[in-house]
Amino acid sequence: MELIEGDYRYQKGKTGEKISEEFLLTEGHKILYKNFRKSSGEIDIISEKGETIFFIEVKFWKSKFISPLETFHKSKILKMQRTAERFLAENVSFRSHLVSFSLISIGENKEIQFYSNLF
Repeated sequence: MELIEGDYRYQKGKTGEKISEEFLLTEGHKILYKNFRKSSGEIDIISEKGETIFFIEVKFWKSKFISPLETFHKSKILKMQRTAERFLAENVSFRSHLVSFSLISIGENKEIQFYSNLF
């Protein structure tokens, strides 16, 4: 199902990405891409800090019973890895960087949790 402007989930996703982008900038990251899409999948934000490239999934999270980390099942991991490989193949200057697959979780009160080096 394709999300279009005006769709609640689309708007929520855009809000989450904006909150995440502001957070990353305050943490010293340089935003390289937002919504990097390839046939292998999409990465919400790609950022750089020092010699590390961060491939970041952004999630709004309400559940107190399940951790947002549990959303990283095998198929999501493979999609992120394949999409990151495509990014690095197209952006040769970043090939020597360290890589971090990361998650930004945004709670109901817009509190932010940043999980890096997930896999």
